[in-house]
Amino acid sequence: ESKDLDIDYFRLVRLLPVIKGKSQEEITEWLAKAETLTIQGFDDEIREAKGKVATDKCDHQGKKMYFERCLICGKIIKIDIAKLCQK
Repeated sequence: ESKDLDIDYFRLVRLLPVIKGKSQEEITEWLAKAETLTIQGFDDEIREAKGKVATDKCDHQGKKMYFERCLICGKIIKIDIAKLCQK
């Protein structure tokens, strides 16, 4: 069965390692996910397929990193908490 799908090129590229070696039925399911899910939903599905924790299933109890953004150029800079706490 042939069907015209409206899927972003970059989503298709991200799908390649996930669908490699899968059955036609599984590939069809992944294409449906790629076409219909939100960006975050699709990212979470890809993460789970790769054995990682999805952002919607994480309790965020691990270590945290803090960043600040320069208001002039927009560069994002990691904050060293140890140095910040010494002040």
